[in-house]
Amino acid sequence: MTERVGCVVDTAFEHDAELIVMHRLFTDVLRDAGVEVIGDRSLMPSPEYPTVEAEEERKRLHTIAESAGMMALWLHGQPPRSRLAVAAGFAAARGIPIFGLRTESQASTGENGIPFNLMLNAATAYSRNESFGHDSEIAIAANLRELRLDISSFLSAGAPRRPLPKAERGTKAYVANPYGFASSTKGFYYKELLPIVQNHIDFIDPWDKALISDGITAALTASPEKQAAAWTVLGIGHLERIRTARMLIACLDGEPSDVGTLVELGAAAGFGKPIIIYRNDFRAITEGPSAFDASIQAAANLWLPPGAAIARHDKFAKELDTFDQMLEEAVAA
Repeated sequence: MTERVGCVVDTAFEHDAELIVMHRLFTDVLRDAGVEVIGDRSLMPSPEYPTVEAEEERKRLHTIAESAGMMALWLHGQPPRSRLAVAAGFAAARGIPIFGLRTESQASTGENGIPFNLMLNAATAYSRNESFGHDSEIAIAANLRELRLDISSFLSAGAPRRPLPKAERGTKAYVANPYGFASSTKGFYYKELLPIVQNHIDFIDPWDKALISDGITAALTASPEKQAAAWTVLGIGHLERIRTARMLIACLDGEPSDVGTLVELGAAAGFGKPIIIYRNDFRAITEGPSAFDASIQAAANLWLPPGAAIARHDKFAKELDTFDQMLEEAVAA
């Protein structure tokens, strides 16, 4: 008999009656495959106050890091919910194997050809490629049958968990952002935001052509059956750069925020990196009085002691001068 493995489940299906039925089908498939569901985020009630919810989410991330043998995510929606992207990045950084399900069609791309969901695929591969014998062609399942076969194979192999990736404290800040996807946002990024960062700390620009041009060329010229793997290799390179960075700057402009940036934020939390959030977009990205989804707040403050984390909830740079000040304080700390 296969040993049961603790699994944290997240589907973002908590409000719609039809989707709740789909959520139950999802968890039934996991249990039938031999998985013990130890944490089910989608069916947890949301506390009234966002700070309390963020602290509960922070505790949940600690539980995942300490107890989960795997994570199952139903990546529903285009783009998927922000907390799913954060959870994927966090699990990948903690060496927790991710099993994803996505039934929607292939995601669109930016003007440079990079898939918007590249980092979700990369996180899935990064979480398993050293322990489960997989290479970078790991795919997110397209239906429940594929998901069950994938998990059953994993359990039959002894449910291996890759060694915890060793985080290193480098000297540079990784600037996670979506600005390179479109020419309309590149001017702000290179002429206004990055000069501020450069005044305080050396940085890693994920859009630096010296870092990604070879990978993009390889992906765009690869045969159809190898193209997904080529993009995934590019994304894994970003996760490795976060692992060796000193801190992460997460630029969360957009409604909703960019999925790849949220995966990178989650990964930084998993690696224990200090995180600074910049968001000039005046639109809220969650319901209620809080500016952010609880998972974003929790991940951004995970590196702090509990008391300091609670005090810092919902605090982020809304203007460049505030960002300048927050970055100066973070670098000096």
